[in-house]
Amino acid sequence: MKNQQRAKKDSYDRIEAFDVKYAVELTLIPVYTLEQKKFDDAFNEITKAGDKQAIETKGLKNDSDAAKNAMANVCIKYALRGSVMARMANNQELATQLIHHKTYILAANKQMAMERAIDIRNALNDNLTICNNVTAADIAEIDAAIAAFKLIEPQPIIARQVKKAMGTDVLPPQFAVADEAIENMYHLVYSYYNESKPQMVGEMKLAMQIINTGIRHTGILAFVTVNNGIESLQTPAQGVVMKIVELNLIATSDINGLAGLSGIKPGTYHMEFTGQGLVTKTFIQAFNRGHMIEMEVEMEK
Repeated sequence: MKNQQRAKKDSYDRIEAFDVKYAVELTLIPVYTLEQKKFDDAFNEITKAGDKQAIETKGLKNDSDAAKNAMANVCIKYALRGSVMARMANNQELATQLIHHKTYILAANKQMAMERAIDIRNALNDNLTICNNVTAADIAEIDAAIAAFKLIEPQPIIARQVKKAMGTDVLPPQFAVADEAIENMYHLVYSYYNESKPQMVGEMKLAMQIINTGIRHTGILAFVTVNNGIESLQTPAQGVVMKIVELNLIATSDINGLAGLSGIKPGTYHMEFTGQGLVTKTFIQAFNRGHMIEMEVEMEK
């Protein structure tokens, strides 16, 4: 899988997280589930093709990484499933324990990865009455994945001989299906919730901006909001100027409150956000090579 395809695939995780976070609201949108299924089916095919390519082109297989990835997959799958029920039960503390991306486990060292997986497992197991879409059998599946990872030695094991990648032809059409479904999903979300839940719409727009960026450039995407003074409601702020002071790079937030800059030289810089009638906000931000930073910036009148 090419870098651009890999970055796009990774970015689809943001759409899945959005669907989990706003599961209740999305069930109220007619036909959203149909487009969501198109996206999920395409994403599954992309994932399978990518995994097949990874096995067939690397030649060297790190068993520890494979077991870690399997553990992350099963833990996050059931964690996100349970988080929906926790939100529906108004148990925000439990939802917070469960809402994670795969990187929560994958980015950690072996010991920390196991601890995080066990924490998720215990949070689910201790709350099966709330997370009633997770079963005892699912907990057993998590236990098996954790046990398998625990047994793997940290050193990589030489695997199969190098083979020509297969499944390449699967990717472009599936990416096209997924992108079209996401666009339709966004149009539905915008049409139903732009007035009542603009922040929700902005979050999905931000996720789409990440996807459309393609390859991972060093940069920043900011979702700028302003408190309108009515029951602490944040709404997208248009016309706010985002500036990286030392580089004199500037972007202005659009109607959805989004402002983005890419191709930034790695380093640590002063960020400045200014807008008419708004209090200027400044802070220091570090930029790492190949990483697109996402943030929400709340302005005050």
